Amino acid sequence: MPATCPKRLPRIQSMKQSAPSFAAETEFPYTVPEGTLFVMGDNRNASLDSRSSQIGCIPETDILGKVLVCFLPLEDMGVVE
Repeated sequence: MPATCPKRLPRIQSMKQSAPSFAAETEFPYTVPEGTLFVMGDNRNASLDSRSSQIGCIPETDILGKVLVCFLPLEDMGVVE
């Protein structure tokens, strides 16, 4: 049975820089607590991530997946072993 694709989302016309949508509340330098990970979204200006007190660091026990491929930096792109 062929997979069905979700409806296409409208294309964003403007990619201008804007002020961050989520204030980075974390002061740097920052020490990540033992047993946690500091995660960042892929859109600096609109990512709710570990820089916010709403999310903070993620306990390692909450990570369900496994890294398979590294995309950035480009010189390190490839399968992660």
